[in-house]
Amino acid sequence: MKKTIMLLFLLGFLCQVQAQSMKNPGTPEQRADKITQEMIKTLPLDSSQVDTVHSLNLKYAEKAQKEIIDQNMSKWSMLRKGQKLNNQKEKELKPLLSESQWKNYQKMKSAARGRMLKQM
Repeated sequence: MKKTIMLLFLLGFLCQVQAQSMKNPGTPEQRADKITQEMIKTLPLDSSQVDTVHSLNLKYAEKAQKEIIDQNMSKWSMLRKGQKLNNQKEKELKPLLSESQWKNYQKMKSAARGRMLKQM
């Protein structure tokens, strides 16, 4: 079940990435700022966490840009690469958050997946 949910999330993420790449996905900095602002509101992050979480979001936005968005990959390759990057990011993110923040993060992820499915 957990793998299915993660797969759906990543599929939604990659569909968004692909749709954005056809338009203008914005810079990695813009994407990192956007997700960090959402995390500040939703989790919420305290002031001591903001810089660290933003740096992590920027790191993975830059990796996604280089390894997914800028590449001419098949959807399946994009999905696998996105899943791998997301797993790496979450391994680094989880220790930075409290248990309640992690639960809120999971809810935020679920809501984002829902929005992506509606867009499809």
